[in-house]
Amino acid sequence: MNKYAQTPQATLDLHQHTQHQARAAVRAFLSESEHAGYNLVRIIVGRGIHSKEGPVLGDAVRALLRDADYEFRDAKIGEGAEGAIDVKL
Repeated sequence: MNKYAQTPQATLDLHQHTQHQARAAVRAFLSESEHAGYNLVRIIVGRGIHSKEGPVLGDAVRALLRDADYEFRDAKIGEGAEGAIDVKL
């Protein structure tokens, strides 16, 4: 069975966050989600279409997840693709 086949048990929306705020919010969200016993969560990073710099949050969040050894993937089409990341806990 695909480990991402289930519906995320919690979602964090990072719209309107700076990179610094986003990193802090993601760390807290992942810690709380693990403590709650969740297996899969979604982080909405947006596509950066309203940002002069483009999609900066997605890269920052992916780097944080990689550095912390989390398994993750971009959400599939119809699930918020290009703007959301599913994280396996």
